[in-house]
Amino acid sequence: GSITKDIGVSGLARHGLTLKTYDDAQRLHQELSSRYRTFLASATPGTLCQVIVGGAGLTGVELTAELHAMLKRLAKGLGDGQERFVVKLLDADRRLVAGLPDWMAAAIQTRLGQFRHIQVMLQSEIVAVGERTVLLRNGDRYEYVLFVWTGGVAAHPLGAVCKVDWTGRITVRSTL
Repeated sequence: GSITKDIGVSGLARHGLTLKTYDDAQRLHQELSSRYRTFLASATPGTLCQVIVGGAGLTGVELTAELHAMLKRLAKGLGDGQERFVVKLLDADRRLVAGLPDWMAAAIQTRLGQFRHIQVMLQSEIVAVGERTVLLRNGDRYEYVLFVWTGGVAAHPLGAVCKVDWTGRITVRSTL
């Protein structure tokens, strides 16, 4: 019932993929497979296929783990024994999944940190997304092969004409 919110990130709609629907997931799978194959065909020694996930809420964290698993399968299937990829999870906050208790967020971060191909980068506010680069507020730039935005959601516009609760969710009865 929500829509993607870009929170003012320049270039996001043009260059970033989103994950809200089944069709988005299918497109993401196809794009990742295609772009990883293209990367391997032209990669120079020592370079990594960088996939960036913008937004470390529940969706971003789960997506990061799934992308890691998918890239490991692709690497094996394509004969990339070096596993030349990294998934970077970026968020402007000081911790993962802001809505969860601190101990739980810390446990999730510890678990993600156990995978050598995942980098969690907190206090990394994305301000612009280019065709192949992400720019952070502090001036750092990261190249990517694939960028997925999970960092913002907004209530569906239908909520503007319906009765909503204090969180902006449409209120319904058991019969809708």
